[in-house]
Amino acid sequence: MGRVTQPEGRGWVGRGLQGTLMILALVVGMAGAGLATEPVLLGDTELSALFLELAGAGAPWPAKRVVLRSFAASPPEVRLPAGPYETRLLNQAHPEHLGAKTLHVLFLQDGEEKARARLTGDLDLLAEVVVARRDLPRDTVLAAGDITVATRPSAAAGAAALEPAAVVGLRLGRALRQGEVVPADSLDKPPLVARGDRVTIVAASGGIVVKATGEVREAGAAGDRVRVQNLGSRREILAEVVDSRTVRSAL
Repeated sequence: MGRVTQPEGRGWVGRGLQGTLMILALVVGMAGAGLATEPVLLGDTELSALFLELAGAGAPWPAKRVVLRSFAASPPEVRLPAGPYETRLLNQAHPEHLGAKTLHVLFLQDGEEKARARLTGDLDLLAEVVVARRDLPRDTVLAAGDITVATRPSAAAGAAALEPAAVVGLRLGRALRQGEVVPADSLDKPPLVARGDRVTIVAASGGIVVKATGEVREAGAAGDRVRVQNLGSRREILAEVVDSRTVRSAL
């Protein structure tokens, strides 16, 4: 079985493969008094797993959250004689950084160099983000049943919304397909009042409350300050939207 070990006074070395990279020398028969075994062949699957292990050794995030966006090996296959081997990383992996990396790896058996490979990959981190549970048209006011949480590579997630509770009740600025990430920058509060709506203006100070009928001059969501014309005095004031029928103003 291949293993990654600490060399003495040379190179940078990753931690053990911990069972994730199981490459076996297969017993194929008997030859005279000894066992005949096939050489070890490391292809794309084994080399990409080795790259992930070496590049992520000592990283500040769980290994299961790291994914490869792309990978290439030169040469594309590594052939070794039958028997156990170890690997040695010849350059620093910088596990605290994601993105594109190139690792130069040495393969040894009994301390003797058998092969070298250049492994190049682009690392990304998985993140839990809010996605559409179904196709959603533009201007949908999101309900809990419209969304769910899914795992996506952080590069693909972009400015995705992260908390479902934070987006419920907000309006979509564009249409989304099922499974598409809900972008936080496309959300806004749905307007409760529109230009021309009749509302009650409530002004309070201490124990004094004054009410008047007004006409909204611009659309606004809950908490927005909008222009409202007092239909009694014909004055235009700024008032805070409370609900679809009420705005609040200073007395």
